[in-house]
Amino acid sequence: MHPRIRDANSRDANRPWWPVVVVTLCLLGLLFAWAGWLVSGGKLFWVTSPSMGEAAPVGSLVATRPVPLGKSLHVGEVVVFRVPESTTVFVHRVVQVMANGHYRTKGDLEQVPDPWVITASNVIGKPVAIIPAIGWVYKLTVWFFLGATILVVADIFADKRKRRWLRIVGPILLLVIPLWRYHPLVGGYVLGSSNRKTESVARIVDTGILPVDFSMSGGSLVYAAPGQAVYIFSTRHINLAQNRSGSMILPIRVVVALTWWGWVLLVLVCMLPLLFLEIDIRYARYRARLLGQDTSLVLTSRSKRVKRSLIRRTRRAYEESYRAYQKAYEAAGWWS
Repeated sequence: MHPRIRDANSRDANRPWWPVVVVTLCLLGLLFAWAGWLVSGGKLFWVTSPSMGEAAPVGSLVATRPVPLGKSLHVGEVVVFRVPESTTVFVHRVVQVMANGHYRTKGDLEQVPDPWVITASNVIGKPVAIIPAIGWVYKLTVWFFLGATILVVADIFADKRKRRWLRIVGPILLLVIPLWRYHPLVGGYVLGSSNRKTESVARIVDTGILPVDFSMSGGSLVYAAPGQAVYIFSTRHINLAQNRSGSMILPIRVVVALTWWGWVLLVLVCMLPLLFLEIDIRYARYRARLLGQDTSLVLTSRSKRVKRSLIRRTRRAYEESYRAYQKAYEAAGWWS
């Protein structure tokens, strides 16, 4: 009887266990951290409008804590509140504390204060952290959780060749679909515009995650960081058109304004799928060498028939070497 030969191409033999464990632990850790924050009285919000400018750009995650009882707000403090007689939530700055204990608020980029007056009962809390861009992750939490769960389950049941491409294409789709749907990287919002006899001017704020350069026809590029409002000019009068909703259409050009190291970092991030592919290929070659297989066949096999043939060849070579050692031991009198 020869020793049992393990099938190197079976799912149990080739499937590493640590990626599933790492992903599962990360998801559970995020879930418990989120639940713990909510149970302790904290709340999470994400910014959808550019009214707070660079203090809270669009897509920021705002973590709040309730205001302690008996403690009042002061002018200049950022506060999260619910509009009176509405369910809409705002993140604005206190600009006036009235004699009756009410507050008047205003966005940093707004020209006038808000039309409402809030009381302590409308205040949800004060921000303890405002993290730019992470609000998009919070908004897409359900999407990422379900997508990662589907990928982990599919990785368990997929065969070797499909699993390799699933690990590359799956995360790419998980990121590309939200980028295509919501356009979080680059964006702008026009706060106001006017036409003069010889030029046009517009005030615009960067609503994307990346810094950009804005320009109008005939004008120079103007740099804007995320949440920053800038004025852009055109050297000639622009005939403003209207779309079907009645909004003005401005010929504004938006260009990503990254530094050289920013572009290098972006290229490296885009190359991560290729890096994972290279790691997976090298891992397959390493396992093939340990099991005495032909690495070229392991990497280029495209059908179950070729894989079964490879298994039979490996088993036959192992059995022949085992018989040769057995005969040599019997001839030397060492075999019992």
